[in-house]
Amino acid sequence: MEARCASTIETAIFIHSRTMQALSSNPMVADHLRDFLYVTDGRDYELTLLSAQSVRRHVPDARFHLIIAGNSNVPVESFPWKSTHAVSIDDLRKHVHYQVEGQGPEFHWGWGAAARWFVQHMRHIRQCVYLDSDILCLRPPMLTPVDTIAAVPAQQFRKERRSETADFAGKIFDAKKPLFETGMLVINAEWMRKVNFLSRIFDGAVETQKMLGKRFYAENTLLSKNFAGLIKKLPLKYNVGNNDVTTGIISEDETVFYHFHHEASGVYNKIIQMRVYSERNGRMNIAYLVDNSMDQISRMWMSMRSIRQFNKAVRFYVVSSIPLKGDFINLVVNPPSDGFAIYGNRPNTRFSDATMFRFYLTRLPVERLIYIDTDTICHGSLEPLWKMTKRKGIGMLRYAISDSETNASLKRKFYGDIYHNAGVLALNLPSLLAENFEHESLKWIASDDMPTEVFFADETVLNLRWSHLIYPIPEEFNIKFPLTYKGTQTIKHFYGSQKDAQIRDFSALMTP
Repeated sequence: MEARCASTIETAIFIHSRTMQALSSNPMVADHLRDFLYVTDGRDYELTLLSAQSVRRHVPDARFHLIIAGNSNVPVESFPWKSTHAVSIDDLRKHVHYQVEGQGPEFHWGWGAAARWFVQHMRHIRQCVYLDSDILCLRPPMLTPVDTIAAVPAQQFRKERRSETADFAGKIFDAKKPLFETGMLVINAEWMRKVNFLSRIFDGAVETQKMLGKRFYAENTLLSKNFAGLIKKLPLKYNVGNNDVTTGIISEDETVFYHFHHEASGVYNKIIQMRVYSERNGRMNIAYLVDNSMDQISRMWMSMRSIRQFNKAVRFYVVSSIPLKGDFINLVVNPPSDGFAIYGNRPNTRFSDATMFRFYLTRLPVERLIYIDTDTICHGSLEPLWKMTKRKGIGMLRYAISDSETNASLKRKFYGDIYHNAGVLALNLPSLLAENFEHESLKWIASDDMPTEVFFADETVLNLRWSHLIYPIPEEFNIKFPLTYKGTQTIKHFYGSQKDAQIRDFSALMTP
């Protein structure tokens, strides 16, 4: 018995030692970097704090370091910085000779772009992760030490990976010597000191700026040009921009560091978007459906603009029958070759194929979604409605069928006393996928004896086939125009002949 216990203990010790050895040899566990570096000139310090706080949420043992560029007074006591390092304008000018912060929108860099390289002088730092101030950390990065510097290539010289730098990069870069994005870097500071990086990075900077003109992105260009072949390539997930997501190259669910540089101009707008995104732990997803009607597309544009005025950190999705361009993710779908069978039984229905695209919404790469008709104008925050999408099922406006409605008795016969409008939907997509929502919706056909007068295509399917999934949303999020509802008016819905009023409402809303 004692021999058996001793053997068991020895085996346990052996397994434990092998486990610890495996863990210590696994760089993802033992050697993940926890030193993070930021640079500020004071103007973007609030952004810097938002970014650092997002990192700390996912890397609890992170240590933060700050370089203060220029002669700025930064309230460093507002955050537990492990160390700070000041680089004066005079110090910067000793190295930087190219034009900084010139006139016009083509100049995207300031002294902070150069100051990041002064980490070479911070001798207590051996390896670190550098982040621009307009980056949010969405999940644990688990980055490991490098021999030199690691970064994400700015473009891969393929049609599916485009960026604003791609058009000019071919002048001095190619697939073998790519241009790198420097908004996120893994830096070996010891290597920088060994090769006198700070002096070498600015070699030929003036000549390079003259060659590239307004497309001279100082930090990206100079790093890539002077250290070609020494930079380790990182996966796109470590520096994802808006263009990468909207073109479908990567989803935010795969992203580690999300870079807000392409979707919000100005520090103030970035602060708003990043703060809302961080507090909400993600975006609010809004979807529209359109066919090839320019009237419908223009109404969608008005509705989008009104939503953005009151709701930040929003991602728009558009399901359409034709490809569309815009600041949204476009899912192009084709109606069945013979049309939707449900229309064959109801030739007088006024609904288009786009109406039935509601049943394709489960194809979108998100878990929660608000669907909104194009003939709507938003006048307030959609946060309460967005929170409702956590609930399984379909949130819809419900109302009692009144005697004043046309064909009220027929409606009650087929729908009961309560009816639900599909102009605004709060959707939890995993719960719909579990019900095989698209397939079941499209194969379900209203009974042949249902009169056309009370057949409303998609609404009929939702009200009858999916009644067990429906729950009510507040009326303020789907107010029929002209107004009879006197409460909070968050989403106005303009029906039929009243749609011209949508233009007037939008114009009044956008007038300062």
